Amino acid sequence: MSGSPPARRARVELPDGRVPLLPRLAEETLLQKEADVIVQAVGRVRPFTRPREVITFHLGHLPGVCYRGEFPSLAAARDFFQLPTPSAAEQLTRAENARRLKALGRTHKQIAEELGVSPATVKRDLRGGGSKSLF
Repeated sequence: MSGSPPARRARVELPDGRVPLLPRLAEETLLQKEADVIVQAVGRVRPFTRPREVITFHLGHLPGVCYRGEFPSLAAARDFFQLPTPSAAEQLTRAENARRLKALGRTHKQIAEELGVSPATVKRDLRGGGSKSLF
């Protein structure tokens, strides 16, 4: 393991300085093994059973894939792509629904009953408090 990010490398040194074919074959094998694990992991996700976030990590380079950035954490990736957390996204959706119902003339109590939250939550959502906006 070497480099940043760490990756497996194959190296063969011969005492007479010849460069054998073995290291190149080993490097290609390691790249294929890394790619196979990613394909297998992503293939095992069942996106249709319920909503999920799928994040893959890969130590090697995939042929034909250019990496544009690395993220040390899920929060850093969310910041970069301007994605809300699941709870923030839920709050934004609830606030949009509350504003729509308010525009239809419903009271805070009626909105709360329809959305399954308290009237205080409806007030906060209509004021724009709570979670940050989507972007």
